[in-house]
Amino acid sequence: MLSHTVSYTIHVNIEEYIRQGLNQEDIVNNINELHQINFVSTDGINSNIKFTVYSEFYKQDIDEIENILNTMLFNKKYPKKVECPQCGSDVMELREGVCMDCCKENQRRLDEHNRQFDRWESLSDKQRDDEIQRRK
Repeated sequence: MLSHTVSYTIHVNIEEYIRQGLNQEDIVNNINELHQINFVSTDGINSNIKFTVYSEFYKQDIDEIENILNTMLFNKKYPKKVECPQCGSDVMELREGVCMDCCKENQRRLDEHNRQFDRWESLSDKQRDDEIQRRK
């Protein structure tokens, strides 16, 4: 079955949403989660954003964007705490699936791991053998 998909641009005025406390980056990221919508640009004033949409359902896409924006406003006004699956703390939001403290700690550990890996990779075979012998 063939389907006809078109590409069109939606201009979304988010001035009122920003006035009510939403953040432009969060708005763009939430709308981008729709598989057929890709962020294009902003006008620099934080009141208009442009999305390219690959769909045949223009009205449904507009409704979906409005639904996302209204859900974001509701969640901002009535925030719910969630439990961090890593440490168990109750927090307002998760980043990369964990609370901000755990996210920072995970990044610190990853950076340290990468630093150690890079150091190991820079060693000669003899230096590696010497280090292994010292650790025994």
